[in-house]
Amino acid sequence: PTWTEVLSWNDPMDSPGAGVRGLTGVPGPDGTHEVLLGARERDGEIWRIDPMDDHARTVELDGRRLLQGLWPDGLLAGRLLAYNRFISGSHPLTGRPIHWVTSVAVKNDDPNAAWLLVRHQDGSYEPVRVYDDALQDHPLLVSTRTIEAAPWDPLELYTGGYDGAANDRMNHNTAWIFRGRVHRTCTDGEPGEHHLSLTHAGRRREYLVYIPEFTPVRAPLVIMLHGGGGAGNLSLLERTGMREKADEEGFVLVAPSGIEGLWNAGACCGDPEVDDVGFIVAMLDDLETRRCFDRKRVYVTGHSNGGMMAYRLACEASDRVAAVAASAGYLLNQDPGTVDAPIDPPTPLFSCEPDRPVPVLSVHGTEDTCAPIAGGPVSCGGRRLRLPVAHGLDTFRTLNGCTGGPSVSFEQGDARCMSWGPCAGGSDVVYCTVEGGGHTWFGNPRGTNPDRFGGRYSDDLIMQDAAWDFFETHPMPVD
Repeated sequence: PTWTEVLSWNDPMDSPGAGVRGLTGVPGPDGTHEVLLGARERDGEIWRIDPMDDHARTVELDGRRLLQGLWPDGLLAGRLLAYNRFISGSHPLTGRPIHWVTSVAVKNDDPNAAWLLVRHQDGSYEPVRVYDDALQDHPLLVSTRTIEAAPWDPLELYTGGYDGAANDRMNHNTAWIFRGRVHRTCTDGEPGEHHLSLTHAGRRREYLVYIPEFTPVRAPLVIMLHGGGGAGNLSLLERTGMREKADEEGFVLVAPSGIEGLWNAGACCGDPEVDDVGFIVAMLDDLETRRCFDRKRVYVTGHSNGGMMAYRLACEASDRVAAVAASAGYLLNQDPGTVDAPIDPPTPLFSCEPDRPVPVLSVHGTEDTCAPIAGGPVSCGGRRLRLPVAHGLDTFRTLNGCTGGPSVSFEQGDARCMSWGPCAGGSDVVYCTVEGGGHTWFGNPRGTNPDRFGGRYSDDLIMQDAAWDFFETHPMPVD
């Protein structure tokens, strides 16, 4: 090859050997191209080098500061990171891509431990302790040189290194290999359907869990909320195509049931005294004791009254829900009254103040008369008035700090999606319409009732595909 120098430094204060170790290509922060990671000897820094920006160098991690922050009363013996390379792998619990970072670092009062770092995709790091409390008289473990996941069991890890003899002698005299086992407090659960229940606020509440045949160790979890008069049953999962989608993509599917087939989404539709947000949160707590799932990838979708409830969960359970996708739903945190007794301005019912920006996808048919896009009178649910769909979209565009747009993100036949952004933390707001479409879950022609709900069915947009594509790219940010 022909070599060209792209980066160098010459600091006279550096001690000998202050080079760069472990050059490794990784996806860049914006996901458009790869960058290089390199670990600088002696000072324990990890650099991110961008070949598309004239090899600009960014300090991604100050390793010494990280470890000294963990050990304010300890001292470091050695400070090399990525001794040989950054080792790609999968997080044993979430299945997400990570890089293992080997190190030469030891806490002064913890001589029987060596340390690894885990680098997550967003550039954050967390330490992992390798230790053996039985080796009280053993030389310092000090260095991890490599780590691999056992091919026969993703929860079993092997790491190798050497002892601390180099601190006072020319040669290391002991090498070691440790086997680590990731411990879980939950189980995978048997594939198939599981009918479960719990007691919340004095009421027995039921929910169905569907586990596909093949799921990752900690799978995503999608909550499917039925429409008014429905139930969380297998028929719902089949006619919406969500069961088939779960089988294809490997996510756990949960279908709870509302009281008397209704959800208290605010101005619609169930008993206003029923705390359905509290029930959904309690259901997630209950599930965590029964089945492993990724808490950073919990999503909610629903149709009609279920879509309205999805909006409410985005407002009031943002610490548990990563993103929502509403079919023929509204944000109903205000009540505009009825045709006979309109309320202007509408009466506030609950505050939409999420703890973090929540990505929102809304899908609506333009000829839907049960949940009309422009709001106003409805063809189902008596003589109630509804706020326009734009109320919810505007609310979340503001909450999510979206600037610019909208721009067309999908267009096929009568279906068109508009996206607003960029938004804080990648919390996109996307609005899809189906021209001439009715009050239907697009993907289920059997749910269309033009005489009662207006419009027609279209397969130009398939709701279950749109929802999953949106969810897959919007996990909850890493703390």
